[in-house]
Amino acid sequence: MKKLKSGFAEQIIKYLDWREAIGYSRDTDGRMLARFDKHCDTNHPDAKELTREIVSGWIDSENAGIPNKITAIRNFAKYSQAHGFEAYEYPTNGRGNGKEQFMPYMLTTEELRALFAAIDKIKPSSRHPYLPIILPTMFRLIYSCGLRPGEGRELLRNNIDFETGAIRIINAKGKKERTVVMSDDMRERLLGYDEERREFAGVNPYFFPSEMAVCIRIESYSSGSKTAGLWRTRTYRGTDFPASEFMTSATFSQRPR
Repeated sequence: MKKLKSGFAEQIIKYLDWREAIGYSRDTDGRMLARFDKHCDTNHPDAKELTREIVSGWIDSENAGIPNKITAIRNFAKYSQAHGFEAYEYPTNGRGNGKEQFMPYMLTTEELRALFAAIDKIKPSSRHPYLPIILPTMFRLIYSCGLRPGEGRELLRNNIDFETGAIRIINAKGKKERTVVMSDDMRERLLGYDEERREFAGVNPYFFPSEMAVCIRIESYSSGSKTAGLWRTRTYRGTDFPASEFMTSATFSQRPR
């Protein structure tokens, strides 16, 4: 990040150091606040109080990256307030980027049946001969444990405790780590899958492997949901999908100890 020059420079650096110290990445907020610092250095060189005029003027100064700008300046304002500074907190709905706000899509019971039925019928190909073995287990693990797609694809075998059912998720959102615990029936399925996996994974450290010692590729992961006609949707727990037709789940998060 370039050297900061505005009257807010020292406070911005302290905020980013604090953010990193508690386990968050400083990258996104750092980039946005560097732009804010440049704006203030040019337009408000003597300002040291985060006023509504300054914040709104920066938000409105350019249309690029407005949601990230709002998040960063709100975080910085909250930090400043907590340390005794007067700081205007820009409202979350104060400005949009012209697009509708993202709303999670909850798959219906019928859509879930279609998704897993399609995944269970995937055929092998010369390029991906082991997809029929990998995808049914991977999608069920992602769904039942509430994993993000990338967390499932990039799961390392060494991060699974097959005795307790605990799964260590590294490089999660915000570059944090967390632990989830799968249900007994999901653990039994993973044990059976692991036996099959040994025949084709070799020394690949990823639990859902692809060629060249990497994790399964995104296009392979996508093929299951494409086949079910559910491409670009995201699965969330909380539906009434019958336990008799799918794995039950027992998940929680805990901070690394």
